[in-house]
Amino acid sequence: MEELFRDYWWLLFPLSWMVYAGWTGFLHERRRAEAFKLIRTYREKGQEPPAELARMALGREC
Repeated sequence: MEELFRDYWWLLFPLSWMVYAGWTGFLHERRRAEAFKLIRTYREKGQEPPAELARMALGREC
């Protein structure tokens, strides 16, 4: 078991990058879902949602 960690310690870096990418993707998708819920709320009230909210829902936050 000790040899496994000694020989493959460098795999921690790519694995951590994959975990980080997955986490940020999850958070991005969650943010988009919340924006869609808020747009739906605006539409149910008969109001026009703000343009910034629509950009966020489409994934164009910049």
